[in-house]
Amino acid sequence: MENEQYNAVLANVLKNNLAIIKGKLGKSCTYLSFEKEGSLTFLRANLLNKNGGKDTVRQKINVDLKDLLQEDFENMFNVLNTKAYDG
Repeated sequence: MENEQYNAVLANVLKNNLAIIKGKLGKSCTYLSFEKEGSLTFLRANLLNKNGGKDTVRQKINVDLKDLLQEDFENMFNVLNTKAYDG
C-alpha cells in the first residue's frame, strides 16, 4: 500500500509540473507528456512554430522520473520556450 501511495504522489507531482510548463508555454504548446520507450524516458511536446507549422520535440530525460528536481523542470521549460532543440 505504501508503494501505491508513493506512486500516486509521484504521478501527481509530475502531472502538476507538466501542467505548469504547459501553462507557461501558453497556446504554442498543444501537447506535453512523458513517454517511455524501453528503458528510456522522454519529454514529448508539440509546439507551434513561427512558420505556422508544428514542431514535435522529444527530449531525453537522463534520470528516473522520481529523481527529477525543480531545476530539471525549469530546464525543460527553458529548452522548449527558447526553441533550443533540434528541429
